[in-house]
Amino acid sequence: RDFQKLFNLPWKIYRDDPNWVAPLRMLRAGILDRKENPAWHYLKGEYFIAERNGEVVGSIAAIVNPLHNKHWNENAGFFGAFECIDDAEASAGLFKAAENWLREQRVDIIRGPVTLTVWEEYGLLVHGFEPPAFLIPYHRPYYQTLIEQAGFTKAADTFSYIYDWNDVAKQGTYERFNKLAARILRDGTITVRPVDGKRLKEEFLLFQKIFNEAWSENYGFIPMTDAERDAIAQSVGLIFNPKLGCVVEVRGDPAAFMIAIPDMNQALRHVHQMPRQLEAFRLIEMLWHWKIRRKTDRARIPLLGVREQYRKIGVDLLLYKYIIDAMRDNGYNSLYAGWIVETNTNTTKVMDNLKMRHFRTHRIYEKPL
Repeated sequence: RDFQKLFNLPWKIYRDDPNWVAPLRMLRAGILDRKENPAWHYLKGEYFIAERNGEVVGSIAAIVNPLHNKHWNENAGFFGAFECIDDAEASAGLFKAAENWLREQRVDIIRGPVTLTVWEEYGLLVHGFEPPAFLIPYHRPYYQTLIEQAGFTKAADTFSYIYDWNDVAKQGTYERFNKLAARILRDGTITVRPVDGKRLKEEFLLFQKIFNEAWSENYGFIPMTDAERDAIAQSVGLIFNPKLGCVVEVRGDPAAFMIAIPDMNQALRHVHQMPRQLEAFRLIEMLWHWKIRRKTDRARIPLLGVREQYRKIGVDLLLYKYIIDAMRDNGYNSLYAGWIVETNTNTTKVMDNLKMRHFRTHRIYEKPL
C-alpha cells in the first residue's frame, strides 16, 4: 500500500504543471518495482515516504549499487525517486531518512538523484524547464532549492542538445556536414550500415558490447548487465524503427552504433493523465497520436557508443549524419541528444560542430556522510 502511495505521487506533485507528461505506468513500474526492474538483482535499497495529516507529501529511495562501487572503487550510496511538495521540513525529513539508512550500510557519500541506476532516470533538471523528451526526467524548479538546503553540492552536470532541421537549414551547415562525411567515407575503409531488424537480438548484443567498452570511463557509468540489456531491448523495441539505427564499421570491425526512437512524450501529452485510468486505454490513445493523427515529429537518441580506438577519425560524425538523414526521411524535424556529461568534451565539440543547441541541463548532487 505504501508503495502505491509512492508510485502515484507524481500525479499529485505535477498535476498543475503544463510541462509534465504522465509516464506510462508499465514503464514506471519497470523502474521502481522490485519484481520488474532487473537492477534489483544487484541493488540494495529502501523506499521512504513522508506523510502529513495522513496525506503523502514526499518520497525518496536510498540505494547502494555494488556494481558502481566495484567499477569506481569507492563506497557511495545514492538517493532517487525524490518527489516532494514545496516544503523544506518534509524534504529534510526525507533526506534524513535516506542518509540514516545509508549510514547503516557504511557508505561514505550520497549522490543523486539517480532512479535507480544510470540506465533509468539520472540527474535533477536545473535548466530547460520545457516539456521533457521520452524517458527523460522532469522536475519542479523548487527541487533544486530543497536539495541544496539539505546540504548537497554539485557533483556533475549532464547536457542535452536539440538538432532542429529548420534552424540548421537556415544556417547552411548541413552542406558542410555532407562534405565532411563524404571525405571520411571516400576510401571505403569506414562504412555505415543500418540496424538489421531481422536480427535485433544479435544487434543488441553488439550494442551492449560496444556500449560497455565505450563508456567505461564516463562519469557515473556502470556496466550494462545482460538482464538490463534485455529489459532495454524490450522497452525500446516496442517503438524502435530499425531505419533509425546504424552501425559504423572500420575495415569490417564494428566501431560504433547509434539508435534513435520517436519522442513518445509528444503523443503522451495528448493522452488522459489520471493515474488510475486503465493502461490499455492510454496505450490506445498513445498509438492514435503516434500512428494515426501523428503528433511525433521529434526523435531522441537513447543509446550510442564509439569504441575508444576509433575516436577522433570522424566515426561520431557519421553516426549523426546517418541518423539525421534517416530522421528526415521518416518525417522527423528535430533530434534530441541527452545526458552528455560536461567533461565529455569530445562529444560536446561534435554537438557544437553540428550546430546542435544546448537547451537542457541535469545535475547530480553529492554530500559526504
